[in-house]
Amino acid sequence: MKDRYEWYKSKGICVQCGQKDAFPGYVKCPECIEKAEEASRKCWANKEKRIRYNKRGRERKRELISERKEKGLCPRCGKPIRNGTYIYCDRCRERKNAAGRAKRGRSPGEHFRERIDRRVCMFCGGEIAPGYKLCKSCLERCRDNFKKSMTKASEKWRKEIGAQWNAKKRSSGNG
Repeated sequence: MKDRYEWYKSKGICVQCGQKDAFPGYVKCPECIEKAEEASRKCWANKEKRIRYNKRGRERKRELISERKEKGLCPRCGKPIRNGTYIYCDRCRERKNAAGRAKRGRSPGEHFRERIDRRVCMFCGGEIAPGYKLCKSCLERCRDNFKKSMTKASEKWRKEIGAQWNAKKRSSGNG
């Protein structure tokens, strides 16, 4: 089918009917373009049908995502996830991160560097405490979070992560 489509397209023939010349700048003849527009108009004219169709599609998408997550697959593309700590496969994660960076219009950490250069708190943009890169309230919050991270439960977690990190270093030949 794709070969047929490409052949018709390269010859300037309508890819739908294969009979008439395609309209300049399009891949279909004027009659097939009109038929496609009319079919689309009929389909989307019925609001209840459109809402039902969209709802069914959203439900199916949710089901598909949950099925993929249960099987340990990427929820976007369905490919196996190489590293179990991530939700997405490497390719989808990189695309998602790149899209986020493009949306923000900056590289990661750029806003922190800008605030540090302006000599303001790197988190909230307030006046910094002498000798620090944070204001007093952010500094206190960071200290509290550090104290919380030193509990027995987090100690067990840190040991597990440390063991995983050391195993990875040994397998890669760096340690």
